[in-house]
Amino acid sequence: MRRGTVLVAFGVLLLAPVARASPGQAENLRIYQGIVTELRTAYLAICAPKDRAACARETAGPLVGRSCHTAIGDPQSYCGTYRIFYGRYRGKEYAVADFWGRHTGGTDQPIRFARAVGGSWRYVGDSGDPSSCGVPDAVASVWAWHRCTA
Repeated sequence: MRRGTVLVAFGVLLLAPVARASPGQAENLRIYQGIVTELRTAYLAICAPKDRAACARETAGPLVGRSCHTAIGDPQSYCGTYRIFYGRYRGKEYAVADFWGRHTGGTDQPIRFARAVGGSWRYVGDSGDPSSCGVPDAVASVWAWHRCTA
């Protein structure tokens, strides 16, 4: 009986790696510690160097969890639940996150980022709507997003 238990456990160990996405398939990845800082750094890099400190003070994000925000000159408080999407496909990693600007609010969100695996994140652009535009359809699919038709 003990021998059978060992064989079953060994079989499970052999199957575990197969459950991961194979090369060429998109993979939804877990958010790791530090991604918030990395994406914020990449996002703030689009600010002019002379304005970067002010841009950093006036920008919230990437937003994670439930939060409420206001824009300058707008008494309305905008609340939402936010998350970062992170995936890998064919040697590139993609992330999508929301930011909030004190002057611009949440216009043209979410923001898209990309990098080679192990590289530095770079700002790809804002998505507006639909959200999946700018990421491969395979990545949008593992995030359960609708396919971009724009």
